[in-house]
This record gives sequence, C-alpha cells and structure tokens, in this order.
Amino acid sequence: MTGTPAAGPAAPALIATPVTVTLRAAPARANAAPRSVHVLRVPVPTPLPRQHSVHWSMRPGSRAEVLSSIEGTITPGTPDALRAITVVTRIPARAAAGVLPVGEVEFT
Repeated sequence: MTGTPAAGPAAPALIATPVTVTLRAAPARANAAPRSVHVLRVPVPTPLPRQHSVHWSMRPGSRAEVLSSIEGTITPGTPDALRAITVVTRIPARAAAGVLPVGEVEFT
C-alpha cells in the first residue's frame, strides 16, 4: 500500500511554566545591643543548582534597619563557600529586648 500516512490528532503544545520551591530555614540569631551593627551571612539553599544564576531579594522587617543591598544575583559556578549573601543591619537605639526580625530573603 502506498500513499501518505493518515493524519492523526495534533500533539498538545508543551508550555514551560516556572516552578516555585519554598524552603523555610530557621532564622539566624545573634546577641545584639541597641545601636550596634551586625553582619549576617545567609547561605544559598543547597537545592538551587550551582550551574544557574541565583537571584535573591530581601524584604526588610519593620523594626531593623538594613544597610546592605536588598537584591542581587549570584553568578553560575560560584564556589560553595561563597554561595551566600551578606546582610548588614543596625539595631535601633529603642529596640526592645527579645527577638528582632531583620527580614526575609527569597532565592530564585
């Protein structure tokens, strides 16, 4: 039998959709006095692949002053020891004793 094959139903189009993974880590804690400046290191979550850029953004809390950048990018291939961001914060003079939320960081 010769001829052209019968046309079947069209294959569905595949559309790539972004996937968001949310990881909540324990907050970093440090002893701090009012009017002090602190440097915190926030590592990139290990599930994010090293071969891709990692974008990050920080949402500062309402009671602490963040002096460092609040967004940036970590380039592909950055060694594990350097896959972190640095957050510099100043504790207000009128800060109450106890936990002071500095903010949340999101990595994508």
